[in-house]
Formats: sequence, C-alpha cells, structure tokens
Amino acid sequence: MFKHDMTENQQNCVKINDIDEKIFEEVLRYIYTGKVTNLQDIALELMPVADKYDLGQLKDMCFDSLKTSLSEKTAVKMLMLADLKNLPSLKKEAITFILANLQKVQKSDEWNEIISRPDLMSSILNHRG
Repeated sequence: MFKHDMTENQQNCVKINDIDEKIFEEVLRYIYTGKVTNLQDIALELMPVADKYDLGQLKDMCFDSLKTSLSEKTAVKMLMLADLKNLPSLKKEAITFILANLQKVQKSDEWNEIISRPDLMSSILNHRG
C-alpha cells in the first residue's frame, strides 16, 4: 500500500477503524515484544484480529487462553464468535464443551442467544467429536 499511489501512501497514514484501540495496542505489543497483557481478559476480542492480520502465533495464544477459560457462561459466546469469524478449531472446542456440559449450559442466560440460531443448533446436534 505504500509502494503504490494509494491514499495510505499519499497521507503516510493507515486508518484502522474496525478494531478497538486497546485491542490494537495489544496487537502492536505482540508484534514488537511477542507478549500480550491480560490475554485471558481480551482473548475473545483479540482472536479475530489475530486471524485478520494472519498472526498465527497470537491466534494460537488466544485459542489456548480461550480453551482453558471455557465455561457455561463463555461457551455460547465463543461458539458464536467462532462461527462469525470462521474459526473452525474454536468452534469445535466450544461445541465439544457445550455437549459435555449441556444441562449446565442450557440453564445459562447465554443459551437463549443460541436458540434463535438454527444453523448453530444444527452444528451442535450434528457434531462428531
């Protein structure tokens, strides 16, 4: 983008409007230091950004953090994020957790969010571990 006659080259600036500034700050921290602060708190928001910018190791770090923090409250949100951002490994982990803890997950407030999504319900029902 800086080698061609594009707006970014002319203005010597790249505008990134679709990512929260605190999340992008962590992306930059990761790029320069290989570390992320408070990963367990931001992994859900950070993972799609890592995927978008093809930061494989950061994506893996987020995946590992999300996998260890799966709970009745987070599984549905993770499944919805994984579906939205096309993250098949996270989707599989979330579905596996949901099926293993179905009675508890069904009692959570988050379960109501998934009931209105027949595509995700079908993914859960048709899941083959």
